[in-house]
Amino acid sequence: LADGWEEVFQRFATDLTVQRLIAGAVVVNDLRAEVESMLGFTCSGGVATNKILAKLGCGLHKPNQQTLLLPHAAPVLLKDLPLDRLPGLGGDFGQAVKHRFEVETAGQLLQVSRLDVMKHFPQRGEWLLALVAGEDSAAEAVKDRQLVKSLSNGKTFFGEKRLRSVAEVDYWLGELAWELHRRYQKQVEKHQRTPTTLGVSLSMEKESNAKEHLTRQQSINLGSSGSVEHILTAAKALVRRAGHLSDVVVLGLCLSNMVSLEASGSLTKYFGKAAENAGGSIEKFAKSRVKPKAQDQDQENLLKASFARAAKREAEPIGRMDQEVDEGVLAELPLNIQEEIRKQMGQMGKEPRAKKLCAEIVEIDA
Repeated sequence: LADGWEEVFQRFATDLTVQRLIAGAVVVNDLRAEVESMLGFTCSGGVATNKILAKLGCGLHKPNQQTLLLPHAAPVLLKDLPLDRLPGLGGDFGQAVKHRFEVETAGQLLQVSRLDVMKHFPQRGEWLLALVAGEDSAAEAVKDRQLVKSLSNGKTFFGEKRLRSVAEVDYWLGELAWELHRRYQKQVEKHQRTPTTLGVSLSMEKESNAKEHLTRQQSINLGSSGSVEHILTAAKALVRRAGHLSDVVVLGLCLSNMVSLEASGSLTKYFGKAAENAGGSIEKFAKSRVKPKAQDQDQENLLKASFARAAKREAEPIGRMDQEVDEGVLAELPLNIQEEIRKQMGQMGKEPRAKKLCAEIVEIDA
């Protein structure tokens, strides 16, 4: 332990909460060292009696450090903390609180009488006062869950390590994509789940140490066998959408909206089913409408063969559909079926083209 911890141990020798927090700080220190050893990334940590204080403490000493916030120190941390830094107070409710009591910090709100707070905010007053005091009752309990909601990682670049070119950003996107892909594969293997959304976040340092924060996201179809290149290509596209990049100090990636593999992959299957149904409709309609004479056996065979080919083409999955459609056959179909076939062909970026055979069909039908 660092210098001075022996004194802390002795001072709080009978305080079980402090003893547990100190033990937790040792564990966090070991975890941070393990992350750097295995992944090459440094990270910071915060240890406190609840998630809110731990997160606030984590941001106090960076990079590659950690903060242990003991209970008696929480009021000192919160005293000058802007209200919008606390969860739940960054939006309209936080603005209403600041306007009503003419306050800006947690410490200032603590000076307002409980009666006034409860008078103006009877539904959330107790929670609000507990929040600005740093009490555990205001924080969401830590839940141990087997299934994650998202996979994310990021890196901070200080001082001369700031990213000043697209090439530098692309390099670190590749590093983050590789690590994220490894975790995504574990989700597939262990839980048969895959993400459906990719997000990129970055912060750029502007003049007077001001920061510009940008986030972009889009859908992504990794399925069960997505690649690092798949994630990286999508991430680069999102970064390009952010516009000009300079002095990037924070870069992060996130895969979210996890769904089961069974639920994720059925777009192609859906269109294949639609095409199959359309093909069946063509054949059924042909049988009901076309009634050649018995003696015209050759013409009948030609007509059946034409409908068979059309049905076969429509039964193929959308990704492999022939770009040619017998317009003569198409014109004889009900409008809803025509629209469905033309819509599918349009999604491939192709317009139906008539084949020579359709002239023969039109002639026979006439």
